Amino acid sequence: MNDQDDYRIRLIEKYLRLLKRNLGINIDFEDTFVKKVDTVNVLSDITSAGADIEDAVDKAGSHHIEIRLLAAATDHTVATTVGGEFRVPEAMTISDVGAYVDTAGVTGTATFDINEAGTSILSTKITIDTTEKSSKTAATLPVISDSAIAADAILTFDIDVIQTTPAAGLVIWMKIVV
Repeated sequence: MNDQDDYRIRLIEKYLRLLKRNLGINIDFEDTFVKKVDTVNVLSDITSAGADIEDAVDKAGSHHIEIRLLAAATDHTVATTVGGEFRVPEAMTISDVGAYVDTAGVTGTATFDINEAGTSILSTKITIDTTEKSSKTAATLPVISDSAIAADAILTFDIDVIQTTPAAGLVIWMKIVV
């Protein structure tokens, strides 16, 4: 074995410890990897391609929440003061947020906000650009300024700006770790 192999084994061991701690999966390194050379070779291919094992663990330990605020056929025009709310059942950390619509709006940028106790948790709000259906393709991506949300907090969702020809339907999503 060389230094690179030792590094990969340490990464695997770290990954397995995180799986045990975060997901309750009980796996032994020796049973899983040492006896299965093909698995180590696959891992070697993955790590040499630049995959991030910690990112994989983060993805494994995270959850995706979607809150539909407007039905698919409801224009944002009639809903500029309509929002929604979500009670947080246990403390969580928000790692990513976004939105999508069922029918794209035209001319301008739709803007959405997430608030905890009346204060925005975003320093840069969620936006959907003209003719787009998702915030993932926005020129400006949202920035979370307060990611730690307490148990029993109420999150509210606001439509701050609508497009000239408004979008229809609205889902706000959050990627969280509890």
